[in-house]
Amino acid sequence: NVNEILALLHGVEAVHEESVQLKILQTCLVVLQSPGLHPKNADEIFSVISLCFRAMTPRGKGQVTTTASATVRQAVAIAFSYVEVEDAGERGEDSDPSREEYIKASSRLLEDLIALSSGSPARWLQTSSLPNQKTFSLEVLDFALLSHPKLFLSLSAFESSISLRVVQLLQAQLQDHIAAAGKSSNFEGFKAVLKCV
Repeated sequence: NVNEILALLHGVEAVHEESVQLKILQTCLVVLQSPGLHPKNADEIFSVISLCFRAMTPRGKGQVTTTASATVRQAVAIAFSYVEVEDAGERGEDSDPSREEYIKASSRLLEDLIALSSGSPARWLQTSSLPNQKTFSLEVLDFALLSHPKLFLSLSAFESSISLRVVQLLQAQLQDHIAAAGKSSNFEGFKAVLKCV
């Protein structure tokens, strides 16, 4: 049962041993990728992805942080792929009634990535500030957009976020860049925003 696994993972999350943290990240990917285990609703999806994000906190050790960073990218891509799989009809008409949950979770995940990219707190992901939060979140957003371009262009749930929020993010980055007379302190973030547009 996915809820039992998530409860166990959340229970051992406070153990800051590198091997435990790496095993949590590995288990998160197994849960997301296993057809019999993967989350069926938005809360379960956010529970898994939040574990990955929290492993990136500044207190994390180098290997854990690096692994968590890669795991977050994969987990986000997998979460968006749930919607794509449902659209393609690969699971059959009545085999998985969770399509609306996947759309809701993916839409919220997109909103949180955009919020983190602008330096704001995430609304649904239970995570504190991350190292290089803006740049990393933009890179994850870029990865998701490149991995699932049709998804973001075909569903209205994503269109408004992309057209409005990403444009606002670009405007803010441009203003920062112009204010610094082209010597933006976050040039990597500026480049990442441009890639997302």
